[in-house]
Amino acid sequence: MKQIIDTPPSATAAAVKTLLVDEESAGQRLDNYLLRHLKGVPKTHVYRIIRTGEVRINKGRVNADTRVQTGDLVRVPALYFFFFFLNRAYTYNMTKNI
Repeated sequence: MKQIIDTPPSATAAAVKTLLVDEESAGQRLDNYLLRHLKGVPKTHVYRIIRTGEVRINKGRVNADTRVQTGDLVRVPALYFFFFFLNRAYTYNMTKNI
């Protein structure tokens, strides 16, 4: 595969994030669980990644209304964690200029 920009593959490759559901979050809907853990990510993005099957619980596709249980492994794509950090940096720059 040809790279368009000369960057090392490790910098462009994104890692998948896996979240472990604790007892406190057991019984919560998946969409609400993700919104609580992915602060700064818009709701539309969260629902989109659930709908397209990018979010998985215990290696299986799920719906937004699925209830998470203690010990479940929730797989979240890294792209949205990257969006969170971009959003934080943008917010920081906005407040710095004031």
